[in-house]
Amino acid sequence: MSLPLWGTLYDAVALGMYSFARASYRLRVVAPSNECIDSGTLYVAAHRAETDVPIMCGSYYFAARVWAKRHPRLHFAARDDLFQQGFFAGFPPDLSRNTRRILHPLRVGGYLPQVRVHPISSAVKMKLNQALHLIDPQIPLDQVLSVGMYEEFITRSRKLCSNEPNRVMDVLCSDYADLLWKDVEAEDLPPDIFADAWANRAATATRDLRAIVDLVKDGEPLLLFPEGRPSPDGGLGPVQRGIGAVIRRGKPNRLRAFGIAYDPLTTGRDVAIFSVLESIPTLQGKNATNLLPYLAKAVALTTGQVLATFLLRSAKLPIVPEIRPAQLEKAIIEEREVAITQGRVVDPVLDGKALRRHALEDGVKAAENRGLLRVEGSRSIVLNVPAILSDPVIGRLALEQTSVVSEAARDF
Repeated sequence: MSLPLWGTLYDAVALGMYSFARASYRLRVVAPSNECIDSGTLYVAAHRAETDVPIMCGSYYFAARVWAKRHPRLHFAARDDLFQQGFFAGFPPDLSRNTRRILHPLRVGGYLPQVRVHPISSAVKMKLNQALHLIDPQIPLDQVLSVGMYEEFITRSRKLCSNEPNRVMDVLCSDYADLLWKDVEAEDLPPDIFADAWANRAATATRDLRAIVDLVKDGEPLLLFPEGRPSPDGGLGPVQRGIGAVIRRGKPNRLRAFGIAYDPLTTGRDVAIFSVLESIPTLQGKNATNLLPYLAKAVALTTGQVLATFLLRSAKLPIVPEIRPAQLEKAIIEEREVAITQGRVVDPVLDGKALRRHALEDGVKAAENRGLLRVEGSRSIVLNVPAILSDPVIGRLALEQTSVVSEAARDF
């Protein structure tokens, strides 16, 4: 029996995501050997980066041998602006003007339900693009936007040598797509003009949440991100308010956590570790949103996290000590033991002495290439303190490690 169209499209999208993940990262998957999708289970994942979705979906498709089965298959809750025309032109940063023009007409919203993707929206914020599409396009632009936002559009028009936009309809095009794809809240927009727009938004958010709850009630396996957005700094949380409603009203039988950890402190492609935890009984009552300790356990311990934390702590000491490779290896061994005690996933390369040392040497070399330190001989490492303290990768990895260890130590 041949698969229906949605099944074929589902397979094709999963294969494309997996191909992207493999081409972009040194991908490692940590999942049970007999992994399968469980009906009646709500899948939750900590949100690290925008690339989480293709890595998770593509990797799990093969880890759970979804390609060999018709049912059950995961559903996905996705940001609602993904369903809007202009998403591919407005969401990615640093696109050229010609690229934005090519991508702006694309709209995949009509196809997403066929691959089991469902919109989820917020009643208190939306993209500026969505807000402007809910009002009269003939309204003068300077009456709609704050002074700061209005100046951004004027500056863009001058940069592009275009006529200055006067009305709302003048900016609903590819030239301003990235400016339109910014979050706005009620206080950012004139209440007299956008009152109906916010009422419409609240109704949409309620409808989306009800659809997600009904899906979970029906026992369909669903993946969502409780934090609602990728972590801006590496820390975990907070959990969005609507997650509690999904759990309390949808009453899934069990919860199951996915995790992704990225390690950019490498000399080649970044490492990405996708992991799957064993499921747990659904949390009830006030504990329904106490998901961060569980999510933290699914974020794998990596060489980069330990190295970044060690370097940052050392750089903050009054007198920076001499660093030796043996100290770094000891730190990795100790953090690995902590992670195992907490029930947290560990990058498989840290399990063996030879692979662990190779990963550490690679991380130190990557840090040296970033100008963070200088290796002198086989036993001495000199730190560049200002560079370490200001490096965004070091700061993010260290905060991620601190946040994950702290959350994983808590009960849930």
